[in-house]
Amino acid sequence: MKVDIETIKVDQELTTEIDFTDYAIHKLRKKEGKRKDFKFKDIKVSYLKGLRLRYSPLTQNKRFY
Repeated sequence: MKVDIETIKVDQELTTEIDFTDYAIHKLRKKEGKRKDFKFKDIKVSYLKGLRLRYSPLTQNKRFY
């Protein structure tokens, strides 16, 4: 009996970092592609180190996680 093992690659790598400013978040625009998570750089307070921005180019939605 032969078993095929398929792996599904999830495109949620945190390779891109953006500044933690209103201007950097507002100017974030892409026309196509998959949903992507962005990591923030230079966050001053320690309890926000895990904060991420999830951006969906299809709906132009930006949410914090």
